[in-house]
Amino acid sequence: MTIDCSGVVLDMDGLLDTEQLQMKIAPGALRGLGHELDPSFFNRLVDVPQAEYPS
Repeated sequence: MTIDCSGVVLDMDGLLDTEQLQMKIAPGALRGLGHELDPSFFNRLVDVPQAEYPS
């Protein structure tokens, strides 16, 4: 798969709420590449309390 990208947003200061968007997009994108994303693993990566993203 080839993805054309003209830019990248790095939200490292918490100004944008990108975690919720990532949780909607990442599982399908990774599944398309043959991988599964465990939501609890993702939550640990972004330091989001699991209570905010119920399974």
